[in-house]
Amino acid sequence: MKELITVQTLFDKQIVGATAGDLWFHEVDKSTADKIIIQYHYSHKPTSNSFVSLLVNDGKGVLQLGYGIRPQNKGALREICTDGNWCEFDRMWLSDELPKFSESRIISLLFFYLKFRFPKIMFVITYADESAGNKGIIYQATNAIELEGREVDFYILPSGERIHPVTMWHRHKTRAKETLEKIYPGIVHVKGIRDGVRQRKYIYALNKRGKKLLSRVLAGNLIPHAPDIGNFVASTSSSLPSEVSALQEDSVPPPTQIM
Repeated sequence: MKELITVQTLFDKQIVGATAGDLWFHEVDKSTADKIIIQYHYSHKPTSNSFVSLLVNDGKGVLQLGYGIRPQNKGALREICTDGNWCEFDRMWLSDELPKFSESRIISLLFFYLKFRFPKIMFVITYADESAGNKGIIYQATNAIELEGREVDFYILPSGERIHPVTMWHRHKTRAKETLEKIYPGIVHVKGIRDGVRQRKYIYALNKRGKKLLSRVLAGNLIPHAPDIGNFVASTSSSLPSEVSALQEDSVPPPTQIM
């Protein structure tokens, strides 16, 4: 059973996380999450525009979600993705020490938390980077809808940091190959057209209304093997740390929005 983690404030209870027994997460400041992302995530780069960071099992994982911006650039989704009703699931790192199937269970727990913590959010968009060996298997397994992806174009520094071409230009006012190789010996430019890789794109709907909107506007924009719209549901026994209180999933009415 999934439960919300809350803390008592001066006036009411504040939602700060969620638990499913042996898996849980709670909100942390961005700087704490950034350090873990820099050390363990394949990109070694935290989300720059995140609005919430979540620490999994006391440091054995971390999640970062970014603001949904520029909905007019989302293709068919611009009809339903408006300011404030969607976000991007930008970073997830989970330790191998976590229980089996932790990826799918954490995603399910994340959506449960979002429904109550940020009830305006109807859609979550996320990406899988084929250049890093990610095919989006976990998103497909959790019933995400796959959309048309985009070709990748970025630089990988010897340190492992990934840099977008626009960022590279702002840093050095050039993208000339010979110049960048002098500055970063061993730099690699990964470009989808040349290397046959792309960034896969997925979307989740968090409620029935969102599912209806998706089914209406995405006709003809889905990848052939994409599953039907739906959300993976995981259920497990729950226990909470003693310092926080919990609200049971099937007994909690949606709270007022806490932003």
